[in-house]
Amino acid sequence: MISAHHTQWRHIKPALRQSGFSLSELMIAMVLGLIIMIAVINFFAPLKATVEESKRLENAADALRYATLTLSKSIKQADNVALVSANELVLSTRASASQPSISCLGQSKTADYIETFSFMAPNLSCNDGDGAQTLLTGLEAAHFSQAGELVSINLKPLALPTQYGQGISLQVALRKPLWQQAINSQQVP
Repeated sequence: MISAHHTQWRHIKPALRQSGFSLSELMIAMVLGLIIMIAVINFFAPLKATVEESKRLENAADALRYATLTLSKSIKQADNVALVSANELVLSTRASASQPSISCLGQSKTADYIETFSFMAPNLSCNDGDGAQTLLTGLEAAHFSQAGELVSINLKPLALPTQYGQGISLQVALRKPLWQQAINSQQVP
């Protein structure tokens, strides 16, 4: 009986030894997996940095868009430029209860008011008479100038890509004085 039992185990043992992976096969598989994982990480790391930079530029563009829309709206509805300097633009606007006007801070004005846009690095702010508020932050430079009825604004954000040079330029005409000139020129016979 012992010899039959012993013979039975002898046939089973070789089958058990041949199943599974050897230690060297497992180590080679782990090294290959590690190499693939490092390659995937090295591929996605620069991609993540590119996505973050793209989001940063998108946020800067949104802020610039908001500031330029606010500036252009204020300039277009202003009656005159009270003061223009390199870092400050002061606009005078007439308003009344029957013809209210929206200020640079989004407030409805029913009386004449003054808007003061000023740049103190890195912020561009606006004061409509009810206190100054920051419109845009992260600017390296801002410059205001005027030629006749045309107001020029140059905004340069911090870390601006080189293809944009000295910044973004905006030129806006004072509409009310131009309209008044056009009306007056038509009334003269």
